[in-house]
Amino acid sequence: MPSVGSFGWIYDANNIAKVKSQLPIPNVQDVMGDIKPKARPTSVYLWKLAEKLLNGNKLGGRNQRSVGSCVGFGGTGAYELRSVVEIALLGDTEKYVDIAEEISYAGSRQVAGISGSSDGSFGSAMAEFFQKYGAAQRGKYGKYDCTQYNESTCRDLGRRALPQDILDECKKHPAKTVSQVTRWDDAKNILAKGGTIFICSNRGFNSMRRDSYGRVKPGGSWPHCMYLAGYHEESNLDMGFIDNSWGDNAMSGPIGPGDGPLSGFYADGNVIENDILRVGDCWAIYDIEGHKQDYTIDFMY
Repeated sequence: MPSVGSFGWIYDANNIAKVKSQLPIPNVQDVMGDIKPKARPTSVYLWKLAEKLLNGNKLGGRNQRSVGSCVGFGGTGAYELRSVVEIALLGDTEKYVDIAEEISYAGSRQVAGISGSSDGSFGSAMAEFFQKYGAAQRGKYGKYDCTQYNESTCRDLGRRALPQDILDECKKHPAKTVSQVTRWDDAKNILAKGGTIFICSNRGFNSMRRDSYGRVKPGGSWPHCMYLAGYHEESNLDMGFIDNSWGDNAMSGPIGPGDGPLSGFYADGNVIENDILRVGDCWAIYDIEGHKQDYTIDFMY
């Protein structure tokens, strides 16, 4: 099991309230009548869209390693997956790019006013940064080489203000709609409509072993952020697929319905609602300004 340093979520009720007060749609319940599918499918595996877009390759396998940057990883996972939905399912004229988790993490800390402290961030601050700024693709930004994830770069960025060139890049790609999610039924409706959700809580899954359905039993405490990538309903089963940021080998056992990324696992819906969503620091993304395709002589992304 990863070390304590691999966690990094911090609960802050005041920041949650502040961010909600600033969002155009603070809670998905406010628009559930508009986004609720007429006939919700019994299973949604959003990672299948990624495989279609990425020529059969799976989306996932992120590994934050020893930095407490899970909020950046969970948030970016949801952001990237939403971009996949918009391209593969909704037909947006955009291209898929890898997003730099360390920039998302640093941005969340900056808007929360906690740059310079030890590792960690708030889910609400990640929601605020995505909505006000956005996210940046992997690349080189001045002295920062973000072409590949690097723990030292992640920690360094997280402890100072983001350079203006990085902020300018993020501002091109905001998540135009970010809202709090507190109920499992709402979460399934959002996923069925192609939205994605990053989830923050202290709910642990210490066994690290999937059962025959791909589920991991709850246990222990993880101050952690991950993201929901789908769900499955069957007879007495009602479970959501959670993608993690500890690499493909952190857990063992069958992956379960839909053959999801090996970095993830299923959890029962009642566990997701009672122990994760009701904490109040879980956020849906269902509209982003993505990276444009080059359909003219001008190079735009």
